[in-house]
Amino acid sequence: MSCYRFIDTQQGAYPVRCLCRVLGVAPSRYYAWQQGQQRAVGEATPAWETALVAMFARHKRRYGTRRLRVALHQEGHRVGRQALRAALARRGLRALQPKAYTPRTTDSTHGLRCAPNHVLDQPRPVQANRVWVSDITYLPLANGAWAYLCAFQDVASKLVVGWHMLDTMPEALVTTALQRAVPTAAASTAATPTGPCSTGTRPCARKAAAATAPTTPKPKAAGPASKPKNSNAANGPFLST
Repeated sequence: MSCYRFIDTQQGAYPVRCLCRVLGVAPSRYYAWQQGQQRAVGEATPAWETALVAMFARHKRRYGTRRLRVALHQEGHRVGRQALRAALARRGLRALQPKAYTPRTTDSTHGLRCAPNHVLDQPRPVQANRVWVSDITYLPLANGAWAYLCAFQDVASKLVVGWHMLDTMPEALVTTALQRAVPTAAASTAATPTGPCSTGTRPCARKAAAATAPTTPKPKAAGPASKPKNSNAANGPFLST
């Protein structure tokens, strides 16, 4: 039992000042404690605070003050975030803080064969559609989801020659962007774009795995060898990442 509560129980038999002197307590401190006890008994718990505790438990501690305020306003309780923060702290309630999710577009530990970088030691191209670079990035959407963008850029002109965007990262994300880039190059040059895509990305890692699987060659039909449609295919642009 605290000394203030002892004085409160014995004040009918002894003077308050005498009890305070014996216990070494200032009378003003006792009266301040007494007023605080009366105030706590006289004040009822606000309706919004009762709804706050119920809503916090219903959402399994996942709602912070921002979302709690919106939810309470929808139920007719007009209360600010500072009051919500004080009520939660007074009751020892703390919202969970999950780690932010960041999508991964690169898998450098797939253990598959990677395409060599043929343009590492080459001079910078000055002609368009000689070297392309490509990559995949992610874009945050307003609804909280993510979109994945694959783009091919010409190194010389800095123009994006082809791109494609999906909500997932299948192989079609890369192949469709490349197919869109080929007509752009064909309109300006006669060369056909050839070359590998990035093997660090997840779709291309699966593509590389399929490319390294053993296959049975199909027998060729007998007849004269057909002439290639484009004799400059060997001089076409090279794709790099």
